[in-house]
Amino acid sequence: GRLMGCLEYTLIALVIVIALSIALELFLSEYLLYHYDHDEPFDESEE
Repeated sequence: GRLMGCLEYTLIALVIVIALSIALELFLSEYLLYHYDHDEPFDESEE
C-alpha cells in the first residue's frame, strides 16, 4: 500500500545517509593519516 512505499523510500534514504557518513568518515581518516604522515618530518622534534 501507500505506507509500504513511503517506508521503502525512508529505508533507501537511511541507507544512503549511512553510506555517505561511512564514506565521509573513511575519506577523512585516510586524508588525515596522509596529511599527518607527510607533516611528520616537519614536526619531528615533538615526539
